[in-house]
Amino acid sequence: MTTVEFNPQARRLSLRTGHTSAPRSPIHSTVTEILDYFGKCPQCGYHATAAHLAHTYSDGSSDSETIATCGQPCGWQGPVVITRMTYARKRR
Repeated sequence: MTTVEFNPQARRLSLRTGHTSAPRSPIHSTVTEILDYFGKCPQCGYHATAAHLAHTYSDGSSDSETIATCGQPCGWQGPVVITRMTYARKRR
């Protein structure tokens, strides 16, 4: 698991005029590789890998998404829905 933390004091500048609220910047993000993902790239058909991204913001809100990426250099990546093919064993 890879954990990335951002400095909450850092702010992105907005170049849009009339923009009244600051963009939400995550203060904590976690990227977890999904090892039992067996999807394929919709562009070239090669095997894809997937990761779950979870973000926490300074206002206490959070969100998450699952992104797949092609294993070849075609460059495709996009959101996917994970269908579990394996499950954790129950402890006895």
